[in-house]
Amino acid sequence: MAGVVPRTNKAGEITSYQVKWRAPGGDGWQTERFDGDEEGLAAAEVFKSAVDEAGQNWPAGWVKGQGYIDPSAGDELRYRFDNWARECITNRTASKRYKDQRLRAVEVYLNPTFGNCDVRSTEHFSKATVAAWVNLMKQTKVKRGSKLKVMSSETLRGLHGLLSSILKEATVTEPPLRDRNPCDLTMLPKDDERGVGDEESTDEMEFMTPEEVAGLIACFPRAEDRMMVRTLYGTGLRWGEITALAAKHVRSPKPGRYEVRVTRAWKRDTGPRPAPEYR
Repeated sequence: MAGVVPRTNKAGEITSYQVKWRAPGGDGWQTERFDGDEEGLAAAEVFKSAVDEAGQNWPAGWVKGQGYIDPSAGDELRYRFDNWARECITNRTASKRYKDQRLRAVEVYLNPTFGNCDVRSTEHFSKATVAAWVNLMKQTKVKRGSKLKVMSSETLRGLHGLLSSILKEATVTEPPLRDRNPCDLTMLPKDDERGVGDEESTDEMEFMTPEEVAGLIACFPRAEDRMMVRTLYGTGLRWGEITALAAKHVRSPKPGRYEVRVTRAWKRDTGPRPAPEYR
């Protein structure tokens, strides 16, 4: 349930009323501020009821700091972050799986903070607001395996890059909606947590030595498996690329020298699957 919290100054005088609530599945509080007079209190109570009716979400058509926007004002609604982000990602020349993953990330990690903000606003999107979001994400726990763990720096950098790419669209559109991208001013964690194991080691990622690779290859009894490991190590191919190779993609121009030509790769099928047939 949302609540109305009076905000006071050092003298104990009420200067504003703040509506606070937690969005479903979101980390951290969502807030909206109203004036500290009787009219502000009445408006805060009305907004609180609207949040409760919306299931602890921002009421449809409400822009933080501005209030309700006329639904007929299509351009105004277009510049609300959740709508702008969806439009930017949908228009990208990328696979459906890529778009679905980015839209999901926007819904889970960006919209709880920025969903109702205006991409044109230097108050909604500034060095300070982006930095506050980064600090919030650094404390956010995500599911890794069967456990909930603090978000890794790599994941945070990916989310920050997604936010930056969305706001960059606002700087390069014609005419530009913003002068600059506030994400360019943000300092991100420099530690690299890729490869963190159950022991929560913070050691940086290291590449295997030829001797270590030879030891790994020796663990495989089948010759074809050993060949695959050597090929992966020598080429850096991804799993979807190496498993799509055929004999025609490999040639030996000179004795002892081999070349691999990658022309295709497997991709995950996100479309509907046909129902099984029973006979």
